[in-house]
Amino acid sequence: MAKYRHIYTIFWEDPDVMENFTPEDKLFYLYLLTNPRTTQIGVYQILKKEIAFELGYSIESVNSLISRFVEHHKIIKYNDKTREIAIKNWGKYNLKNSGKPIRDCINSELPKVKDKELLIYVLDAIENDEISNIFNNFIYGNEVIETSKSVDNSTNNDKFDASLTCRGQNIKYKKENIKINNNNIYMQNDSEKIDTEIETKKISSDETSDICANKIPYDEICKLFNNTCVTLPKVKILNNSRRKSIKAAYDYFKNDLTAIEEFFERVEKSDFLTGREGNWTGCSFDWIMKQSNRIKVIEGNYDNKHININKSSKQVDNFNNYTQRKYDYDALERRLLGWNEEKI
Repeated sequence: MAKYRHIYTIFWEDPDVMENFTPEDKLFYLYLLTNPRTTQIGVYQILKKEIAFELGYSIESVNSLISRFVEHHKIIKYNDKTREIAIKNWGKYNLKNSGKPIRDCINSELPKVKDKELLIYVLDAIENDEISNIFNNFIYGNEVIETSKSVDNSTNNDKFDASLTCRGQNIKYKKENIKINNNNIYMQNDSEKIDTEIETKKISSDETSDICANKIPYDEICKLFNNTCVTLPKVKILNNSRRKSIKAAYDYFKNDLTAIEEFFERVEKSDFLTGREGNWTGCSFDWIMKQSNRIKVIEGNYDNKHININKSSKQVDNFNNYTQRKYDYDALERRLLGWNEEKI
């Protein structure tokens, strides 16, 4: 059990926390991040009775809070059967470093998780490639599988196909006299055998799908953002995390670059997101491409709120609402002065 957990001060500057979290939500979320049962991987087992006892809430209140965080805030998942909870952005802030003690801790905690879907949920937010690979290996198994047939020394077996299996996608390569056994390659010759150990490049499911389907225009989407959202920081580096978010957005908009451009235009028009209101200046490409934030932008949560006053909508009362009598002001003046037309 860890003695402490890191909480970044930007927690209080997050727009979701500022706008959508009630005081009770903030306390509950801090409890989920710092209670004694938290782990290094962001998935841990906790009973609702334990939450109720430590926070002084009723079971009904705990059920309501968990439901709110799962369905409304969409930042946790809870498995009622295994009583395990997963925090969505845990890996983004707590799995940045990948030293040996952290790797050993992660490797010891992963087998204790009963619901692997919760690990996949946390994996999406991990930006450190080395830790992401540890999660991938545990969830999906070895990237390279052992071939069932060995290579004969006969001349008929000069070439064969070696298969690399990446999350269900098969990619075949031509090799000469090669026998694959996990990550070791054995070169077969008549006179000698040379053992050469190589590191297998891990292929993510996103990259594999790019090979099998149409290529995703990563660079073009980044240029669209830089040219449209001129008030936000420009995208200069295209890393693996951004590739994942771009692919998710590209799929969401059904491969329509025009729809993505309109999405960026909506962001640029928002005084809140661009910081023109002065309330918040934390918006960026990574923030708007995050699924939960992207949906909020599309739903108009950050659109400018203008109050339009329509004159025709004003209520008309009965005061002075009748045809006015017409007067001859010259005749009135003569009558007031006591003049008669006959004398004149």
